[in-house]
Amino acid sequence: LVFRGDKEDSVVLCTKDTTYEVKEAETSNSLLLVPDLLFLQEVSSGHQTNRALHHNEVVGVFYKYFELRPCKPRLQKLRRILEESHYRGPEHEEDLKQSEVKIYSFEDLLECVQASEEELRAGLYESLACQIGGAWRILEHEYHFRVLSYILNLVEENSWPLNKVSRKETLKLLSNLVSQDILEQCFDWYTEPTGNLDFNGKYSLV
Repeated sequence: LVFRGDKEDSVVLCTKDTTYEVKEAETSNSLLLVPDLLFLQEVSSGHQTNRALHHNEVVGVFYKYFELRPCKPRLQKLRRILEESHYRGPEHEEDLKQSEVKIYSFEDLLECVQASEEELRAGLYESLACQIGGAWRILEHEYHFRVLSYILNLVEENSWPLNKVSRKETLKLLSNLVSQDILEQCFDWYTEPTGNLDFNGKYSLV
């Protein structure tokens, strides 16, 4: 369990797969804070009748508590963060370094996005974010279109049926034009497996 949120955010509590809104609620009963308090199962001694009294000090009395309600992950910040460092191609990476714009690993994103791990992964997938050199980036529109055009042109040049596109050949033939990690993820965005699911299997364009 982990609380997530910046100072300006209303706090949320996240498990591995769910995000909960944390709300303060009131109760008419007094809630006593007693350190080192033993519960029944901890002091039960079977048929033994001897009892001992222990002095415990009440260190606090409260009339409010925190209530958890499942909520949608707050992914607005994710898109804004990723757009600040969109990937425009290797020729522009030096400019990005000089601009000192921060790029984020998955662990970095967990620190500032109010979502569980699984919800964040789903948000990255839905945003068509790409993992490049360990950091998550969004492909700039023109570069994204360029990579997709490479794949479509290759299919046309080889006269491959649209439901029999070779993953292995695509990655091999385009490796000089696009880095492998970007190419693999773009291929997976726009294809789905047909038949064999291994690396050499055929894929259908979607």
